[in-house]
Amino acid sequence: MAFLAVVVHLHREWHLGQVNLLLLGIYIFLIRSFVQEKPVFTGLLLAVSLFIKPFGLIFYPYLLLRQRYRATLYSVGFLILLGLLPFLFYSSIPAFKHLYTSWFQELFFELRAKQSLLSEGNHTIFSVLARYTPVQYVLTSAAAIKIYQFIMLGIIGSAFLVFVRWGRHLPQHKVPELSFLIALIPLFAFTSENAFLFTAPCIIYLIYHYQKFSLAGKVCLVLACLLIGANIRDLVGAALYGYLHDISVYSFGTVLLLFLLFVLRYKRRTLLKDEQYQKGEALTA
Repeated sequence: MAFLAVVVHLHREWHLGQVNLLLLGIYIFLIRSFVQEKPVFTGLLLAVSLFIKPFGLIFYPYLLLRQRYRATLYSVGFLILLGLLPFLFYSSIPAFKHLYTSWFQELFFELRAKQSLLSEGNHTIFSVLARYTPVQYVLTSAAAIKIYQFIMLGIIGSAFLVFVRWGRHLPQHKVPELSFLIALIPLFAFTSENAFLFTAPCIIYLIYHYQKFSLAGKVCLVLACLLIGANIRDLVGAALYGYLHDISVYSFGTVLLLFLLFVLRYKRRTLLKDEQYQKGEALTA
């Protein structure tokens, strides 16, 4: 069911031959290896993902927060090894240096060519909030935009820390936390709507706990899946498809998923506290 919600993005990825589908597979295996406490494999998967696209940088603060220093060091080591791998095919140091110089130049050129913050179809959380709130009126300079983005990063980072704190004593807390981070990728990166397939782990987790939601929560989960995956040109028509794309409907669905993760974690945390309180009363009785 979860993949039905992102099937349109999976289809586009497959049709265009993009690498996000490969990255999704790597991230899913990364979650598994992290949960199973396999630092070497976790580090290898993270390094491979970074060698494909830099989205995986989002995991490093979490690894440090969870004190997974071995996995962090292994990932850095594997990343260095992968970075040196082209040297086998470029025998001279100048040629090897030129390879990476060209790569960084192309990367910076692509970043400069990205859409402006207030452009329609910019699906980042920075753009969505700016376009639909009065914040847009203060973003009158490059410095103001940078400050705004740093403030937003601070707010989102603080929210994630609260999410982690609420799950300290919960069993199996790692899966939703990593799913949360993976779902943030399309909200942070200036990329196409296909990247919203990264919401799949989050959707899988929420569907697994579907019965724990109230009726309103269940409706919100269905709505989030529709917002992310129902904007299909052949289904809604070209005009409506373009409109929904331009207003970043996928971003609203993803934010709703993250909100539901918070709701579910709060419910589980409250339930655990109630159980501990009842056990404490039973022991003192």
